[in-house]
Amino acid sequence: MERVTQKSKIMSHLQSGQSITPIDALERYGCFRLAAIIHTLKNDYGMDIKTELIKNKFGTKYGKYTLVTNVNEDEDKVKLLLKVYGYENVVFKNSIDKKHRYIRIAYWKPISKEDLAQIHIHSNLQLEEIMIYDDDCGYKYWYNITQKQLNGGNTNENIYNKEL
Repeated sequence: MERVTQKSKIMSHLQSGQSITPIDALERYGCFRLAAIIHTLKNDYGMDIKTELIKNKFGTKYGKYTLVTNVNEDEDKVKLLLKVYGYENVVFKNSIDKKHRYIRIAYWKPISKEDLAQIHIHSNLQLEEIMIYDDDCGYKYWYNITQKQLNGGNTNENIYNKEL
């Protein structure tokens, strides 16, 4: 039997639509380091988690964490297509400056040209492959996201690369 980790319990808790505080995490899951788990869920799993600072009656501040639900149907469709094609750990993220949106697979794995073509056919998103070589890890791949023009125009409108 596989052990259920605190991280997976907290992930499920957030995905159920509930928020969580450090006291909740300690009482429900025996977790003393909620902030570390939230950091991992944000950075390694690409979860969009909002942090709200709460001040208790003694003036001490603590975080209340809530999962921001993804209302982007295009991204959900691409994620589903990639899962069907056998890709695991599909992560949508914002760039550090929050001006660009990109997708990566697991630890920077490539998507085949055929699968990229199928995504282009079956979704409203265009994925542009970006590849770099890292001396430590080898080639790393990620894909900038652009929205296809739906108005009959001849260029792609990059709604994902605007000020958010």
